[in-house]
Amino acid sequence: MSSGSLRDRLREATTREILDAAETVLAEQGVAAASMASIAQHAGVSVGTLYNYFKDKDQLLAAILSARRQEFSAHLDQVAKDQAQAPYAEHLSAFVRAVFQVFDQYAKFLRIVIEHNAGDNKRKTWLIDRMVPIVAKAVAEGRLDAGCASTYAAMFAGAISGVLALTLDRPEAAAQAQADSVISFFLRRT
Repeated sequence: MSSGSLRDRLREATTREILDAAETVLAEQGVAAASMASIAQHAGVSVGTLYNYFKDKDQLLAAILSARRQEFSAHLDQVAKDQAQAPYAEHLSAFVRAVFQVFDQYAKFLRIVIEHNAGDNKRKTWLIDRMVPIVAKAVAEGRLDAGCASTYAAMFAGAISGVLALTLDRPEAAAQAQADSVISFFLRRT
């Protein structure tokens, strides 16, 4: 095994550790209050090492967002693949449950992300893009009008986002517990 290969694996492992530590610190302290020093301490690296990987907190936060978006996308894309042949109602149910499951798993951090990136259009279109194939099934099954498909995808994504935002204000109500209400609402209207 070449030393370059080992070096690459060590760099990847260190990056993951830093990102995990940063996510924890940012969730606990908030974006504004968290310092690079506290992130480095939590990761078990020196501040200098942290700066070798990320030039500042904004770059570190962007890396976390990118990594989590990739993980969430992979998870939701797998649900879509698993549900490709399922009827609309089953596909919608599986998708909504998966979104709410991810939210519950990362709720503390996602609260920080949502508050920090309220105007991030990538976050908004990311969910809409994943609703499009589900809406296409509803159109194919005659449950929704084809002329409004993109509007329906945006409406569904907006409703999901709205319920998740409401859940942020009521931490005692786990997001996953809200999934059935959202699914029922969608299915009654389609």
